[in-house]
Amino acid sequence: EDDVFSLQDPFTPSTQHTSKHLHHNKHSHSYHHHHHHQHHHQHHGPSSPVESEPLLLSLTHDHTTPFGLSFDEPVWKSCLGSLKPLGLSVLLNTCHPDTQANYTTFCGHLTNEASYTHNLVPVSQRRCLCELARQMGFSPEAQQPFKLEHQLSIFRHVSSDLG
Repeated sequence: EDDVFSLQDPFTPSTQHTSKHLHHNKHSHSYHHHHHHQHHHQHHGPSSPVESEPLLLSLTHDHTTPFGLSFDEPVWKSCLGSLKPLGLSVLLNTCHPDTQANYTTFCGHLTNEASYTHNLVPVSQRRCLCELARQMGFSPEAQQPFKLEHQLSIFRHVSSDLG
């Protein structure tokens, strides 16, 4: 069997309470973001305890447009404060033009390495999420105050035995 290694997005947006999972069927891509909704309880004392309750927000890929993504649940707008850091991260990392050249070089390096290693196939999983950032209220100009200083590229080996 062939082993597969996967090129991971070098700048996958994440926070302490957020994770991203990709689900695929033959008709659409759905990205799921787990958002922890915080409930504040009044408490006698200087600080109030905070409880987190997970909230699943599903995204659907529109196959009629190359980068079309949309949130499935209208409740996503109530989570905008927690989602905005992810939107800015998307603009500054995955979708920023200054990251493209290094990413292309990295992919070329891994493809070259795979040609010398039996049973390895490079698979890129970089996704454009600019549309989500736009839906959150960001314009491309939001990138302007920031300057790329460093870039880190990573990969992982993935077994072809998915069962």
